[in-house]
Amino acid sequence: MRHFILAAALALPGVAHAGHEFPFYPSFYPQEITVEALDARAAAQRLAKGTLHAYAGPLETDLAKTVAVASLGGYVVAKLDRDGCAAARGLKQALPKGAVWHPYPVTPFHADYLHHADRAEAARATAEKKQTKAQIEVVDLSALMAKAGVQPGPPWVRQGWFHAYLLLAPAVTDVRIETAARRLMRGDYRSLEERIELERSLVALLQSGCERVVLGYTVRREHYAVEYSAGVENVGYDALGGLASPIFPRTVKLRDFPWNGWLNVAAPAAPSSAWNPLGGGFGDAFGRLVWSALSDPAFLPAPHGSGWIENRVSASVEKGERPFAVPQDALFSGKTASTRIVYRVRNSAFHDGTSMSFADVVHAYAFASPEQLRGVRLLRVETEILAFGEDKLSYEVPVIEVYLDAAADGDAAIVAPPWTTLPWHLRALLEEGARRGYFKLSEVDPVRNAPNVQRLGVLARELEERAHVPPALMSHVNAEEARSRYRRLREFHAAHGHWLVTNGPYLLSRWDGTKAVLGVFRDPTYPKGLGSFNPYAVPLKAHVTRIERRGDGALVHTEAEWLERLGRDTRIVRGSFAQRLAERLTGAGAPPAPVCHYLLVRRDGGIAAAGAVRAGAEGTCRLQLKPPGHRLMVAAVLEESAANAPIKIVPWE
Repeated sequence: MRHFILAAALALPGVAHAGHEFPFYPSFYPQEITVEALDARAAAQRLAKGTLHAYAGPLETDLAKTVAVASLGGYVVAKLDRDGCAAARGLKQALPKGAVWHPYPVTPFHADYLHHADRAEAARATAEKKQTKAQIEVVDLSALMAKAGVQPGPPWVRQGWFHAYLLLAPAVTDVRIETAARRLMRGDYRSLEERIELERSLVALLQSGCERVVLGYTVRREHYAVEYSAGVENVGYDALGGLASPIFPRTVKLRDFPWNGWLNVAAPAAPSSAWNPLGGGFGDAFGRLVWSALSDPAFLPAPHGSGWIENRVSASVEKGERPFAVPQDALFSGKTASTRIVYRVRNSAFHDGTSMSFADVVHAYAFASPEQLRGVRLLRVETEILAFGEDKLSYEVPVIEVYLDAAADGDAAIVAPPWTTLPWHLRALLEEGARRGYFKLSEVDPVRNAPNVQRLGVLARELEERAHVPPALMSHVNAEEARSRYRRLREFHAAHGHWLVTNGPYLLSRWDGTKAVLGVFRDPTYPKGLGSFNPYAVPLKAHVTRIERRGDGALVHTEAEWLERLGRDTRIVRGSFAQRLAERLTGAGAPPAPVCHYLLVRRDGGIAAAGAVRAGAEGTCRLQLKPPGHRLMVAAVLEESAANAPIKIVPWE
């Protein structure tokens, strides 16, 4: 669990309240974000001049007074006619410039790489000097995900085995592949060891088809300016998505502004993908920069881990030995479910000024129809108070129970949370437009498609006049509320020239055909504030320094990294966790302890044991390893930053 650092936010003046400034600032640091398209040369010039803060694309060379962040760009794949697996060993020299030789589809950038590290190591050692001809292709990871139509939400969407499945499954015919993949997606396994064996066997099956072979991967390097005062700091990025990811706008701040300020970022090309908020849109770097700031999902992906960060909901998962009986008054009711989840939902206002309600959640479920959903019921609505002395802010918190079937253990809360970043009246407007043939829902763009934006204006007025309520909401919304919602939506369109209303931390103030200007949404109902995601800005690491045998187990010695502030700059320091703990015990809380994730692999490649152990005060992890094994693999992970975690592999007979 992250230790959220709110000190910076609490020290700042913020929302006006009761005649004076309240010490809480809703939303995040920049008061305005401008997104534009620049080629690499223009971006380099702007970064050097201090008029561009970050560039979500590659530069021709590194620049002074900038920092580059690295993330997974894509896969290098060879297409071969015959004997491809053997022929691929001679293709190391055929890799594009800058690509990494790694003939295994799970990479160090994946948080589940530890599950495959021994096999990836063996694959890298197979390079031969012979020359082989092949058709080489670079598959962009973002394009791969977009083509598959996968939206954020499934717990396995960021796993390396799943990316291997997307990449290689179309070229391999083996019924066992679909069986293994479906089991992993359903959570159909009884232990961590069984899950890892399923993942490893799936990847092995995917590699057995030798017409399409993974040779390695590319690294996406993106730059941001760091010079004081024209640069930025606290820059969060994602191991798979880079800067164009949700963590970036929630952490980045300008160096000459403790809060507020005007942030300028750029993508390598103008947007080509539709800005479709219903799914499948915002597929290019420009669009991802925009949507990452406009939308606000229930959970955010841990930027350097396999888990998820609670954003707008918190959840308590209950999975019993016997099925749960779904209450008769639950919506979308089935008879039984394997999992019951109670969510606390942090409501807030939408950008058009309407307030989120249970109706928005109901309509989102009716629209998406999650396969595993068995029931939804509103239990009650509570009020949470954020207080600083006599000053208070109150938040409306619906408590909603959700019943699911076949949800993965530990990840059930991610599958179908009671949340939507879009108001029901916008979704209803787009559905009605599609029903009348104005556009396809899969292709709708309520911002950049001028004819459709105009048609939606006429339609919104009509829906307001007849108080249109979707069938799923007949018992939740009255005519007066419906008219009010459509009226507020039309007023938003009149002010901003588009229909893209969300409840995210930024709103689309304007789009002029070349630039998107995003204004901060500092509404007091917004529950997240400055500093909420600061611990995710820098992916600190832990390191395994030594592994000792101790009886039937192992003693793993670790070191940890932490940040030290030197004037206006921050540096990463590595040292003894025990020493750091002793220093911090007199300060503001104890530092996070390393967690040792381990696999004990048998000689036949099976998994004898797997798990995770938190280091004690002395910085060591004590592993219990009673089953016989062949190799022990350990990665010390700090604060869930498993991507690119150093891994130590030792013999263990």
